[in-house]
Amino acid sequence: MLSACGACSACTGRICDEDHRSRRPGAEYSLAPPLAPSAEGSFWSDVGHERRSANSLPAPALALETGSLLFKPPDRSVARPPRVHMIICALDYEDTRFPSSCSQSGRNMMELARRCNARVESLYNNEATVANVGKIIREVGSRCAAGDVLVFFYAGHGARVPGEAFGDVDSREEAFCFVDQKGQTSSACWLSDADLAALIKSHVHPEAELIFLADCGCSGAVVDINKSVWSGRRVVSISGCQERQPVGDMGAGGKFTHALLLAMENLCSRNRPKCTIGEVYAQILAVDDAVFHSAQDITIQARPSDSMRWPLMPFGTFTAPLSKTFEQQESEVVSASPPPPASSPTSPRSGVGAAVTGPPTVHMVICALDYANTKCPLTCTLDGENIAELASLCNAKINTLVNEDATVGKVSDLVHQVGSRCGAGDYFIFYYAGHGASLPDQDGDEEDGKDEAFCFVDCNGRTSPDCWLRDDDFAKLVTSSVHPETKIIILADCCHSGTVADLNKTVWSGYQVVSIAGCKDEQTSGDTGKGGIFTHSFLLAVDELCRQKRTAYSLGELYRETCKIDDTVFRSVQDISIQAVPDDSLPWPLVPPTQYVAPLKRDAGPPERLPTLLHSSVGGQGNSVADKRALRSPDVVATKGGCCFCRRERHARAP
Repeated sequence: MLSACGACSACTGRICDEDHRSRRPGAEYSLAPPLAPSAEGSFWSDVGHERRSANSLPAPALALETGSLLFKPPDRSVARPPRVHMIICALDYEDTRFPSSCSQSGRNMMELARRCNARVESLYNNEATVANVGKIIREVGSRCAAGDVLVFFYAGHGARVPGEAFGDVDSREEAFCFVDQKGQTSSACWLSDADLAALIKSHVHPEAELIFLADCGCSGAVVDINKSVWSGRRVVSISGCQERQPVGDMGAGGKFTHALLLAMENLCSRNRPKCTIGEVYAQILAVDDAVFHSAQDITIQARPSDSMRWPLMPFGTFTAPLSKTFEQQESEVVSASPPPPASSPTSPRSGVGAAVTGPPTVHMVICALDYANTKCPLTCTLDGENIAELASLCNAKINTLVNEDATVGKVSDLVHQVGSRCGAGDYFIFYYAGHGASLPDQDGDEEDGKDEAFCFVDCNGRTSPDCWLRDDDFAKLVTSSVHPETKIIILADCCHSGTVADLNKTVWSGYQVVSIAGCKDEQTSGDTGKGGIFTHSFLLAVDELCRQKRTAYSLGELYRETCKIDDTVFRSVQDISIQAVPDDSLPWPLVPPTQYVAPLKRDAGPPERLPTLLHSSVGGQGNSVADKRALRSPDVVATKGGCCFCRRERHARAP
C-alpha cells in the first residue's frame, strides 16, 4: 500500500480577501441612476485556480449486467464534465453623484458561485477598467473548452450611447459603465455591447455556453444577442430591466440580484437539482412580483432558446442573503421575548423524556472540501453533491459547508445550530469528505498513540493542524449539541478515519450512534477523480438495496452491502470500517421512496459507456496503482507537533 505523507505547509494556496476600497473625487456623467443610496461594505476578489482533469487519469471500468456490477476494459474516450467559469464585475461608484451598493451584489453572487464550485475571477470598483475586463475575458476565455459554461455577471450602472454604426434598431447602443484607474467614469470608460461581443468572439471557444447576468440600468439588450456576431453560439442574457428603464438598488445590493438568489433558494427548497435557464428566469419574475413589486421589467434574451441548463444550482439547502437578513431580524425579536417553559413540547431539547410527535426528522450536516488552492486537490464536493441528492430525495433537512466555508468555527456553529433543532427520535447525520490526519494523542485514550482529525481549512482555503478538528473535540461538539435521544450517524470519507468519531469515549454513553468510515486509522482512503471510493460504494449499496425492493434496513446491513460493492467494483485496499453504540441495528433513514440510481451508474449512460475509474497496468506485471491526487512529497512531516497530513490516494488492489 502507498504510504501516507505530510507537509501541511505545502497547502498554502491563497485567495485574495483584500479591501479594495479607495476614496476618489466625484465625476459627472449621464447614465441610468440607482433608485436608492449606497450601503457601506468591504470589497474583495477571488481568483479561480486550475484543477487537474480527472478524465486524463487511467482507471478501470464498471459494467452493469442484469443489475450487477462487473469490470470491463477501460474506456478512455469519456470526456471530462463541463466546467463553470465565472467573471464578476461590481462597482459602487462611491465618490460620484450616483453611488450604489453593487459590490454587495458581487459578493452575494460570489457566495453562490463558490457553493457551485465555479471558477471565479472578479473585478471590483476601481479595478474594473475596460482594459482589466478585456484582460480577464482573454484569460478566462482561454480556459473555456467546448461544452464549458462562461457566466459573466455585472452589477453597476448602465448607459445608452449612439449606435448608428452598429446597426441598432433604435440607433442607440447599451453599455456597461466601467471606470478609469482613479475610479472616475465617463463614456470613454464604458464597454458597449458591440465591444463585449467582439471580446467574447475573439477569446472564448465557439462551443462554450455563454450566460450574461446584468444588474444595471438600460440593460435589456446590453448583450444584443440578435447580432450576427453571436451566430452559431449558445447564449442567454438575463438583465434587470428593459433598455429604457433604471434598476432598483436596495442599499445592500440590487433588486435583480436579490430576486435571482431568492429564486435559487426557492428552487433548492423544492429539491430541483437541475433547471433550465428559462425555469430560473420564470422563478426570478415570480420573486420580483411577490417580494419587490418593482417597476423594472426583468428581461431575457436567448439564442437559440432558454432551454440551456442553469449551471449555478447549489446542492443541499441554500439560503439567500436577503433571507438570512430576515431570519436574523426575526431571531432578534424572538430573543427579546420570554423563553418557553422547560417542559414546553415545542422545545426540541425539553428533556430526555420529551414525547415524540410525528415522524422523525432527519437533520444533516455535509462538509466537503476540494482543497483546490493547495498542492493536494481532491474531488470531494462531488461526494457532497451526491450525498445531498440522496438526502433531498428523502426530504432530509440539509445544511452544507464546502471548501473555504468549512472552517472549524463555522462547522462548530453549524453543528450547534442543527443539533439544537434535533428532538428525541430525530436523526442527526454528519457527513464529511476531505482529507484526514493523525495527530499525537492528547489525553492517552488512543491505543496507537494518535488522535484522528478532520482537515478543515482557514478562511483563505489553507489547511494546517491549527485548522483541524480532533476526534476528541468532535465527540464533545456533537454530544453537547444534540438531544441525548437523537439517533446519530457519522459518515467519514477521508484517510485515518476508522475511529474518527471516538465512540469508545464515555461521552457517548447513553447515545445511539453509528459511525461508518472509508478506512482504518492507519490507512488512506481513495479518491477516484470523480468522488471518493467510499461514497460511491455507499451510494451504490443504497442503489442495490433499492433495486431489491428493500424499504427498510439497518446501518449494519447497509455497511455490509457497501463493503461488498467495494470488494466487487473497486477492489480497493482500504478497509471500510464501522463503529456502533450500542450496536449497528440502527435503521438507515435515507431510503429513497422510489427507484434510486447511484450517480456513478446514472451519469455513465448506457452500460457500454460506463466510466473508467481506478486501475491501470504498471510495468506489465499485473498489479495496479492509480495516480495520486494529494500531497506529492511522501514522508514529509509537518512542523507543528510532528503531525502527519495525509492524502486521500487513488489506489487499488491488484486483480
